[in-house]
Amino acid sequence: MIKKFTNVFILTLISQIISLLSLSYIVKRNATDSFLEFIALLDSSYLIINTLLSFGIIQIASREIVVSEKWETVLAETQNIRLNFSYFLLLFGVLLLLITKNDYFLVFLFSPLIALNVNYLFYANGRPQVATKNASIRSFILSFSLIFLGFFEYFSNKIYFCLFVLGLIYVAFASNYESQTKIKYKINTAFFSKYSKSIWIGITDLAIIFLEFGILFFATFFYRDTIVAEAYILIKIVTIVKGFQRMIFQVFYDQLIQKAKAFLLDQIILFIGFSFFVISFFFSNEIFQILYSKNNTLLNQNALFLSIALLIGSFILASMARTLIIKKDKIYIRSYIWSFILSFFTMLVMSYSKLNIYGISIALLVGEFALFLSFFISIYKDIDIQKYSINILKYCFLFFIYYFVSKIIMAQIFFIIVLITQVSIAGIFLLENRKLLDK
Repeated sequence: MIKKFTNVFILTLISQIISLLSLSYIVKRNATDSFLEFIALLDSSYLIINTLLSFGIIQIASREIVVSEKWETVLAETQNIRLNFSYFLLLFGVLLLLITKNDYFLVFLFSPLIALNVNYLFYANGRPQVATKNASIRSFILSFSLIFLGFFEYFSNKIYFCLFVLGLIYVAFASNYESQTKIKYKINTAFFSKYSKSIWIGITDLAIIFLEFGILFFATFFYRDTIVAEAYILIKIVTIVKGFQRMIFQVFYDQLIQKAKAFLLDQIILFIGFSFFVISFFFSNEIFQILYSKNNTLLNQNALFLSIALLIGSFILASMARTLIIKKDKIYIRSYIWSFILSFFTMLVMSYSKLNIYGISIALLVGEFALFLSFFISIYKDIDIQKYSINILKYCFLFFIYYFVSKIIMAQIFFIIVLITQVSIAGIFLLENRKLLDK
């Protein structure tokens, strides 16, 4: 299990670093806000489409694949439903294009390609490294596309879009080939009734995406392109971190039924969230100067809001995912819907205020806090409050030590101290819990 996790972690780390550096590169090469907004909305639209195609049926299918011996039948039924719905989304995309004339809605025309992706199968049947490889190669295609455009300082929406579609083609065909299953696709007009059975989980999936890149899809209708573009370069970093956190419980998805394993994963996820918060709090100036050649108060303040949001969302993330495994769907659904409503309302209200420059980051902060609070109220009896509290208090104590030390030594030396301390904590923790992780 450790070997599997290490392979997934390393490949994901490499792909995400290259993705972040490619974005950094085009910003330094003076990519326009309109181009940054285009790639942001393209990513956001893709996630919205993928979520609509999944719309709860992926969650249910993954659960059935974990426990069912006839998982091939589950996969075939799920894929037929997804592909039939994708035709509807394709027509919807044509309508959006005719009404809005916005190029990024072209991605809706490729909904069938997105529907063919069966990466969820590999997470459910204990082969996350296959799904990670497919997703990473798609990420490489997009990253090197940006580097290519940045090198020539030719930020063409059309060229980037074509290469974006190439990534979709690769994942669709590679994932089906590696699944080693033959699915017979057929037209079925009853797909709406299938989706209706999981509509609340589907809305929940939308809420999850909204708390990441999905918010940009909606924000573009209320905020200036400059605000959306700046939010994108921040959310890009946050989403990479959240991706690692999600990867941790996805790798052990079939073991979340165990309380002890869920608590262990919660500890790892919280450590990642705390590490990101510390780096953002103390070193945001240096990070943005290196990544984007930018160093302004507004960027730092929005980064702080987002790092706090991520930290709050890290407290019981694995335990939250566990509620689906143990079939407490109502808790899962209710919590995410509330977070979506409050986050969307905050984004909308702040877009009309003088503080609209903070609107997107504060909306995400409100959403993450509402999500944590709702889940905690619902599942606190199922978790060991004392252990969780002690764990959080340890991090509070460590943060105050860092804060005190930061006032009395040079920034470069302080960074080395923080780095060594965090790596040491991670190493000791993994050694102490190696046996449990290996089970």
